[in-house]
Amino acid sequence: LFPRWAVAVDRSMNSYANRLAEQGIEPREIIRRTKRHGERYGDKLRRSRGRMIARTETAYAQNRAMFDVMTQAMNDGLVGSRSLKEWITGPTDVCEICTPMGAVRVPMGQSFDWGTGGGDYPPAHPNCRCYIEMVPQLSDPPTKLGSGTLEDPNRYLFADGWSIQV
Repeated sequence: LFPRWAVAVDRSMNSYANRLAEQGIEPREIIRRTKRHGERYGDKLRRSRGRMIARTETAYAQNRAMFDVMTQAMNDGLVGSRSLKEWITGPTDVCEICTPMGAVRVPMGQSFDWGTGGGDYPPAHPNCRCYIEMVPQLSDPPTKLGSGTLEDPNRYLFADGWSIQV
């Protein structure tokens, strides 16, 4: 357990033992019950920490994969070099670290700065639910290419360099 959580377990055990003593429970029984109470509380905190680590590592892996896909799309010429990445916050109960990050857009080669740190993608802290999305730059309307024939199908070339066939 974290030292802070170990102190919480210790305080809980002391409080629990004092309540049992006030009820007139014999000392051996107080020790047995208090020990069991402390083990259950410690186990609960360890399970909570395990879930937090799993959530955070999963978020890290998902965002790393998204960043890698976005970088590969740029390297393959599927999107233009002016494309951005956007920080998307969780749907509710967004923390004080991530609230100002919501909808922040930066160039693909630039890192995000969330005050207590920075990086190419979330998570910004344990249990972070944020993620990134690619934002292709579409400042100018696309140029229509092709004659519409089977040999030369219609397609659109966007200002930032990516194209789509229709």
